[in-house]
Amino acid sequence: MSMCGQASLERPGALVLQTMPPDNDITNQTQDQPSFTTTEPISMYSDREYVIHDSCLLFLEKTVHSSSFPLRRLYEVLASLPYSEIYQTVDWGRDHGMRDVECECGYDPWLVRLSPDPEHPLRPYSTFDPLRSPQVDELLSNCAMGRSETVPGESSRLNTEIITIDDGHINPSDRFLRLPTEICCLIAQYLPTTDVANIRLVSRAFLSSFDHQSFWASRFHQFHERSWLFEALDTKDRLDWRRLYDLTRYALIDKHLKNRRRIWDLVPMILGTLQLRWHGTLDRTAPMDADHSLGVVARCHKQRPGFDIREVSRIHLLHKVPVPARLSQIRVSFTKLGDAKYVCGFTFWPVDGPPCHMGYESHDQECVNLECFDGIILTTTKRGVRAVRFLSHITTPWLGQTGGFTSYSKLSTERGVKVIEGGFDGCKMISLAISEAETEANT
Repeated sequence: MSMCGQASLERPGALVLQTMPPDNDITNQTQDQPSFTTTEPISMYSDREYVIHDSCLLFLEKTVHSSSFPLRRLYEVLASLPYSEIYQTVDWGRDHGMRDVECECGYDPWLVRLSPDPEHPLRPYSTFDPLRSPQVDELLSNCAMGRSETVPGESSRLNTEIITIDDGHINPSDRFLRLPTEICCLIAQYLPTTDVANIRLVSRAFLSSFDHQSFWASRFHQFHERSWLFEALDTKDRLDWRRLYDLTRYALIDKHLKNRRRIWDLVPMILGTLQLRWHGTLDRTAPMDADHSLGVVARCHKQRPGFDIREVSRIHLLHKVPVPARLSQIRVSFTKLGDAKYVCGFTFWPVDGPPCHMGYESHDQECVNLECFDGIILTTTKRGVRAVRFLSHITTPWLGQTGGFTSYSKLSTERGVKVIEGGFDGCKMISLAISEAETEANT
């Protein structure tokens, strides 16, 4: 982030950037101008503002296959992240490789000490723009094989020798040998390189995979280990993809590209959160009657006198659904923030009829087969619900992450759960309530 402009550093962690400062003179008062802040309490502002590095935003945009990037979804997710209790800054749940910033003065905010430890492993990369590296053009030039009129990554064999297999030495259990070589090469393109190296040890059908330029070109496609060098797919030159793969090993790339690779590895996790599917309405429904329901709320923010958790939860949607009378399966969807998984929705599959969704739906799901349930045990943290266990006449497993937790909440009924209600922010469940009264389903 280029912190050029005026700022307010009145307390630890506070940072206010003026959007249109006349100059960099700290003595120039511009209190009436708009500003972006990442640290003020929510109650002081009707909206939050976030400053995002344009290089990081470009990396996110390159992974989204649509005409426009879902900025609104990104805002909802950011607004759902709790503030750090120490510095009152947005907290993703882990370091994410971010550099430590410690201001020693109250003058210009760009005059900061990057890290108190000069030996900090990330210190050398903190000033290297991940988007602009002088090594990119050098790599593409060294691996160019001439101009090409075809799509980059076309199949071209490095070794024109035809590999023949003696029928007497064919392993009858190796069914991959029944497939054409071209099909095996296509299969290899969808696998990680380490998996292809291992499968070559057990199946002779994949021995020639590393001889094809198309395989090494696939390493630079999305979700493979060299996808961060997206300039390679934009060039019109025919490239020696295997040579380019070798020259982009971590030990050989410059600090700009090392910084890019560090940030690029975080994109898939954030992208999965942005692509959650919401099944409820966008309007906040009436909460359950407190006299006929049981509920628990994840304390997503540090509590202070006069502090209301629902005030801080900027995106707080309530989704209430009836539980089918005869169930066959319950699926729980999860999303990841940092190294932790959080519950983001339920799907109730009845014996007959369509499924009933509550909250978000993701590709990361765990399930349990149940006909009915009388309650739920759940683990909650300040961020949200981490794991759930449905109470029934049979022993059911935990769904989610339960390791390291000593505190649990139990919601149970005598006549079975008829209605369930979840409270959600922009990406996860932060409250849960159940009721045995069927009338709740119609409110």
